[in-house]
Amino acid sequence: MKKTLIIIGVILLLVLVAIFSVDYVIANLIDKKVRHIQYELKDDIDFDYSKLSFSFFQKKITLKDFHFASLSDSLQNTDKIEVQLKKLILKFEGFEEVLLEGKLHLKEVILKNPNINYGLAKRLSKDAVLTDSLTTESNDQYGDLENATTNKLIKTLLIDEFKIENGEAHVFHVSKPDKKLIDIKSITINSKALFIDMNAKAVENILKSEKFEVEMKDLSSSEIENHDLNIDKLDYNAKTKSLEISSIYFHNKEKPKAFSVKQKFRSVWLDIKIDKLKMDLNPFHIYNKGLIYLKMIELDGLHAEIYNDVTLALKPDHQAMPPKMIREIPLPFKIDSILIKDSELKYLHKGKPDKPGVMDFDDVNISISNITNIDYVLDADPLMKMNVTAKVWGKGKLTNTMTIDLKNPRDFVYAKGKVTNMPLKAAERMLKPLYGVQISSGKLSLLSFDLVMNEDIGEGTMCFDYSDLKVDIKKADKEKNDGSEELKSHVLLNFIANGAVVSSNMPEGKHYKEKGYMIFDRTKNKPIFDLLWNCTQVGIMDIAINDLLYKSESNYQKKEKKQEKQEVKEQKKKRKK
Repeated sequence: MKKTLIIIGVILLLVLVAIFSVDYVIANLIDKKVRHIQYELKDDIDFDYSKLSFSFFQKKITLKDFHFASLSDSLQNTDKIEVQLKKLILKFEGFEEVLLEGKLHLKEVILKNPNINYGLAKRLSKDAVLTDSLTTESNDQYGDLENATTNKLIKTLLIDEFKIENGEAHVFHVSKPDKKLIDIKSITINSKALFIDMNAKAVENILKSEKFEVEMKDLSSSEIENHDLNIDKLDYNAKTKSLEISSIYFHNKEKPKAFSVKQKFRSVWLDIKIDKLKMDLNPFHIYNKGLIYLKMIELDGLHAEIYNDVTLALKPDHQAMPPKMIREIPLPFKIDSILIKDSELKYLHKGKPDKPGVMDFDDVNISISNITNIDYVLDADPLMKMNVTAKVWGKGKLTNTMTIDLKNPRDFVYAKGKVTNMPLKAAERMLKPLYGVQISSGKLSLLSFDLVMNEDIGEGTMCFDYSDLKVDIKKADKEKNDGSEELKSHVLLNFIANGAVVSSNMPEGKHYKEKGYMIFDRTKNKPIFDLLWNCTQVGIMDIAINDLLYKSESNYQKKEKKQEKQEVKEQKKKRKK
């Protein structure tokens, strides 16, 4: 009996030892296999870890101090990637399918505190071929992946839940590792049903996921000076290849005036917020073909503020027209359409006066189509089209169309638009701070323009239909105690302005509809908006001068008729006598 108990005790002890040592034994087996793979990949990939542990009951493998890096030479023009993390946790279903069929099913993969560095080195060619899917490509381009992977231990990998917690990511040029193109301080990823097929013939089909949710915060870039870039949330759906970003902030760190003081040359102060951005994005087009192809980009709630100090000197460099700027983008791309909805733009124009003029655009909706720099696509259709609707100063209705010839070497841009039904007093927000123009009354029924611009000149026509317009131009008279200037009506300028634009005894409700001619030589170191602005001013001046000459001629004719009547009366009096 005693011997029986001893035997049973020894058996139980052996069972317990076996149970508790199985973790150690399996961990050693896995570690040897992983180290063998590590040795086989040593020429291409470097990965390492300080310790591998295994838990049979918890069905969990843990790697501590995990490090992964691609080995590449920047002269070979290949990208680099490096990942460091404190702990990599793998929770699995079982090893039967791995051994028999090469299928690994992981319940959960967790990367804690990863630090990801990605170096861009690819040269992208404009000769990239645009197709809807990479699955139509021949196997020669990607190699025979099926035959290449038949000897792999793991052929397919399914991860029920994939997580990255409290990660960091840094993107840079391989040739300039210290200069971060994108620096992300906080990144979290949650993915459901992540499937990796090592036998897929097309690279695009290797990775699939039902849900791929990414959250990124505290984004910055060494390419962006004086600004904070922040994205509250980024969602990417790998199955539909759709990307949605919520709340993008591109915030200038300084006030507009303080920013301008530091500038040697004229540079606009910019502040942007986007409520939501959506696009379809296939990363494999970029990775394998060096091509960005987007069917649509949608921006909801774009809020932009622009401050332009025109008292600063211009850069002497040549400013290209929009067609040339698009053609010279080094990355080949095609965007079928861009939609900007329910947006607003505030433009602050700073001249010699300290207070800038303000132009507001509300309810802005923009549609742009056929945006590309790929030559063979432009051969089929070289025209990029843009349609804009908005409210000017919250009152006038703006409609505008622009057609941009992307293929023509003279870089033609055609602009046609109109502003209707606007109280002219609304324009005081721009005219009063800059020119001291105060509008007493007036209504704009129509201001339309038809303009063609190219590398050398802008030329077109303008129509101005208005009524009941009276202006009061102020000039600086004397300085107040607080340092500000006291303004006084400028008698001569008011006489000229009211005489040129509209007579002082103009009957209420009477319309003046005038046409003007616009022509202006382009200043090569100024952007296209400067040419558009100058052409508009020339058109208004042409209308005003012609109007003044017409009214002066009319007044002269009235005087002649009055003199003739007076002479006739005098002659009648003489005859009576």
